[in-house]
Amino acid sequence: MSQAIAHYDRAQAELTAQFITQQIPNNQTAVRKAEEALRDFKETNLISDLNSERQSVATAISDLTRQIGDTRTALRRSETRTQSLGRQLGLNSKDALAFGTLSQNPGVQDTLTELQKAQTQLAIARDQYQPRHPKIIDLEGKVNRLQSITQTQTANISRGVTNTANPQIQMRGMQQQLAEEMVKLTADNASFKTQIKSLETEKVQYQKRVLTLPKLEQKQRELERQLDAAQSTYSSLLKKLQEVRIAANQSQGNAKVIEFAVPPEKILLKPIILKLILGLLLGVLMGMVVIVWLELQDKSIKTVGEAKDLFRYPLLGIIPSLEENSTEAEIAHPGLERAVPTLMLREYPFSPISEAYRMLQSNLRFLKSDQVLKTIVITSCSPGEGKSTIAANLALTMVQQGFKVLLIDADMRRPIQHQIWELYQSKGLSEVLVGQAQAINAIQKVEEGLHVLSAGVTPPNPGALLDSKRMSDLMQEFAKLYDYVIVDTPPLLVANESRGLGQLADGLVLVVRPGVADSNDATVAKELLKQVESKVLGLVINGVETQKEPDSYYHYTHDYNSPSAVLTQPIKTLPRRVSSDDGIVLTHDSSDNVPHE
Repeated sequence: MSQAIAHYDRAQAELTAQFITQQIPNNQTAVRKAEEALRDFKETNLISDLNSERQSVATAISDLTRQIGDTRTALRRSETRTQSLGRQLGLNSKDALAFGTLSQNPGVQDTLTELQKAQTQLAIARDQYQPRHPKIIDLEGKVNRLQSITQTQTANISRGVTNTANPQIQMRGMQQQLAEEMVKLTADNASFKTQIKSLETEKVQYQKRVLTLPKLEQKQRELERQLDAAQSTYSSLLKKLQEVRIAANQSQGNAKVIEFAVPPEKILLKPIILKLILGLLLGVLMGMVVIVWLELQDKSIKTVGEAKDLFRYPLLGIIPSLEENSTEAEIAHPGLERAVPTLMLREYPFSPISEAYRMLQSNLRFLKSDQVLKTIVITSCSPGEGKSTIAANLALTMVQQGFKVLLIDADMRRPIQHQIWELYQSKGLSEVLVGQAQAINAIQKVEEGLHVLSAGVTPPNPGALLDSKRMSDLMQEFAKLYDYVIVDTPPLLVANESRGLGQLADGLVLVVRPGVADSNDATVAKELLKQVESKVLGLVINGVETQKEPDSYYHYTHDYNSPSAVLTQPIKTLPRRVSSDDGIVLTHDSSDNVPHE
């Protein structure tokens, strides 16, 4: 057995060595190509050591800059001296250059002497005779001839040097020395300029080289990395080949049998049963993981305590879920896309939910002792939290307490108060704001002490209407006419009307429904209310399932209420009088959807 294991190990080592041997030539070729690429790159770009070259280029640029500065300084001194000599001699640089040659030529000196005499005679004659006198004409001709001769001699001697403006030049002694110095300085000036141009050209070449160095460094590093990788792979293969050959030459295997397995006398557990148990455990584990994951993903508000912790507003009321007390959560009206909320205080006046609305009304009434609340905005974070239901039932509660209340439906995008109270929608708030109707004609009386101003026709821009001065004036007028004005507004995260109306009202009530609002909605809503500095009165938690609440404080017990408090059948209401927009008095039975005169 041991021999078989050793033979197997040697066979495996030989196979590995054979594979490595086949790979080595390819890696040798890769190393050679990487070396050639790096060498060609350095030869093409004349690179030996980029770091040293960077330093040498910087030094060269610095030296050239210094030399250019020194040469320009010397040029300025030379030009200054040249100008000074020119002023002393009354010559410019070209005159001095011509003078340097002409002043040493005998023929030029003789001609200049005669020209000077002729000019002197002409000056004397002009003082004695008229301009057209023959003697003056004769002297002018002589001067012109001598000037012409001088120009010809100057051109021949100077070999192309331009004649001076005043060729009458004849100097001796110190003037000759100054002229020669001026000629020398002129030549030096030309030399300085040529030197500066050459130095600047050389500096530009070095600067261009500096700009190419980063790209050259990047390319060189890339080629060096490729070479290092190829060399590392090649070295690893050589090392591994050596190790494999040593292992293949070993005479004894590197594994041995410690103890032979003993077959069991009987099967303790059938494989299928074991698989079932493992599958069951795995399923339970996966289920727990899924539950935990779903719990982490669910950011919805689940309890009253979570809502209080997130918003940190005063808790004004808790409205239990209607499903806990009755199988009829809403009164469905045929032909309507949305179910119409139930008026609990009219249908079930002795239910725990009705008592919750009465408690909400009491909390609002005594919320601020220093300020009387007359105008209250009802809103929510998102749709579906029951703000319209809260607004309608709260208005009805206040009326039952003997107050005169106006309920305004300011949710012009999705109005519902006219359906809750079964009113006409021909004239409403939108028509009043645009001046198409008077408020007294648009407000409808639903029962004694309770009036409703429906939303009216949906305008193109509800926000602009509700944020207008007309709306502010209406709110002030309504506050004088009614004990309470309750405004049903759109959700905060859907439209911005609620924030604007919250500033016009005495306070804002925020409706939160567990399972609908989540922590993200709460954060955004708080930030929006904070930006406009709305006067938030507090929270109303709607649709609370008391059996899910951990605190017994929120549990509604049926023992306290009489048996009549249990919701079985709604109390049949008396026919109520409804005022239409054109003054016709209508009566309406809650069991009949068709109004009649």
